[in-house]
Amino acid sequence: MNNDWKTLYKDKLVSLEQAASLFNSGDYILVGHTTAYPRSVMNAVVERKELKDLKVFHANIVGKIEYLAPENWDRFSHTSFILGPNTRPAFEAKVADYMPFLYYGFAHEPQRLKGEYSYDKLLLNVAPPDENGNLSFGVCCSYLPTMIRDAKVIIAQINENMPFVHGDYLNMADVDYLVDSSDPVFYLPEFPLSDTDRKIGSLAAELIEDGSTIQVGIGGIPKAVLAGLETKNDLGIHSEMMSDGMYDLIEKGVITNAKKTINKGKSITTFLLGGEKLSKYAHNNPAVEVRSGEYTNDPFVISQNYKFVSVNSALQIDLTGQINAESLGFRQYSGTGGHMDFVYGALRAPGGKSIIAIESTAGSGKHSRIVPAFAPGTVVTTPRTMIDYVVTEYGAVQLKGKKLRERAKLLIEVSHPDFREELTSQAHKVGLLN
Repeated sequence: MNNDWKTLYKDKLVSLEQAASLFNSGDYILVGHTTAYPRSVMNAVVERKELKDLKVFHANIVGKIEYLAPENWDRFSHTSFILGPNTRPAFEAKVADYMPFLYYGFAHEPQRLKGEYSYDKLLLNVAPPDENGNLSFGVCCSYLPTMIRDAKVIIAQINENMPFVHGDYLNMADVDYLVDSSDPVFYLPEFPLSDTDRKIGSLAAELIEDGSTIQVGIGGIPKAVLAGLETKNDLGIHSEMMSDGMYDLIEKGVITNAKKTINKGKSITTFLLGGEKLSKYAHNNPAVEVRSGEYTNDPFVISQNYKFVSVNSALQIDLTGQINAESLGFRQYSGTGGHMDFVYGALRAPGGKSIIAIESTAGSGKHSRIVPAFAPGTVVTTPRTMIDYVVTEYGAVQLKGKKLRERAKLLIEVSHPDFREELTSQAHKVGLLN
């Protein structure tokens, strides 16, 4: 794109008030997630008190979500792709719902909701254009490139605080309106690791070989796994998210991406979620690419990486190896996310491994996360046919290729000692142990 983009930019630029005037009651609205929520535009829409029945879709967002404040529940409803702390209250109040989906197949999911479907408005929070007029998705690409194809009206909020991250770009010709409004980019606060986190992280890290390409999620245990990799060499990143822990390993020369099979020399992710140092590192850095979830989470792409290792957490595992990573009985707690995508991709990859890293107990030690069977309503996020390694603070076991009775025995061995007797008794009752 030559300098014509500057003319396009000027022609498409509108004020916040003008952008808000485009919205109608009953609109279906898709917005970016994590720290790429277009806050200024959405808040201008919230101020239009006459609007009703607005349906907003997004995954987890960091920071306050003003449209979901209780005083707005009569005008806005929310469909979540990942429930988080900011959306659970609305879900409990039944003004929010959850849509199960797989990232790499996201383009097909909305058709379940509205037939031949497109969003009425798609809102982005993007970095200022580069010298060629490219608009970067900034810290979050995810489902946005997929849905831009069919959205009726695309509004991009130009945010000078958003880092320009390479990878998939937004063509300015495909944007209907631009709004120049800078929001702060929210960062995740640092949090300390527990001794249990560190023990699990150390055991999981032992399973990861030099030259592996890794995917690691969010939370204390994933952070501890990354901290346990400091002695490794030539690791690579192909992950749904890129975190501060990954940045630390890049700084220490552990992650080089030199041994990757595809996208050699580059860290590939669909969103960044961490602190300011991560954003500054990713800004205009050709070694980092934020790509569509259709690409990053596609098991057939993931599996092209030799020695690919996925590391994911879970809420519960039953004695046959079924994994629940998202619900508390019938209560939806989070979402599937990329859990199954990366587990499957790792199992298909040459020399690949899938690791479920989980603390043995919940509720300050009151409940075992390894259970004889799930309670009614519990979601099976990933089936037992896909399980490979399970790591708790009491050890690491491989379940892939193991029979049911072998699995039960191994899982009891890495459960908390306080629950082993009861788990063994229950396993005998249901025939999982002789």
